[in-house]
Amino acid sequence: MSVARCCLLLLSLLASGCGAATPATVRYTGQSPACGRSEGGGTTATLTRLGRGFAFAPYDGVLVVRGTVAPDGSLAGTLALRPMRAGAPGTKSPAAAQAISVTGRIGGEAATLAYAAPGCTTTLTLARAHPPLL
Repeated sequence: MSVARCCLLLLSLLASGCGAATPATVRYTGQSPACGRSEGGGTTATLTRLGRGFAFAPYDGVLVVRGTVAPDGSLAGTLALRPMRAGAPGTKSPAAAQAISVTGRIGGEAATLAYAAPGCTTTLTLARAHPPLL
């Protein structure tokens, strides 16, 4: 076998091994109910999975809940919210610490979640977002 063939074979084996070890990013999106709002519908929510971790943006905003995904597809994560400090405008006393949590299960084409935040507890199903081919 020539040196060029050996190098080509080695490079192809390395490339195939690297591709298998790199987890794909999978996105799930859908409507999040209008929790705690007196009017209007919900907004878009997004869950992004990368390997054994996930990030969930309940209203596609600045709050992102991060957590882990078990081998069976179950997931859990929490985001601790810092309380407002005493003496801040509009506060009378320090508030207790609060948290946003999400639990659920990721399947092949959908993610089913239970979402809990101060003043809001709901369930939602997000569909897998398939990226365009080009």
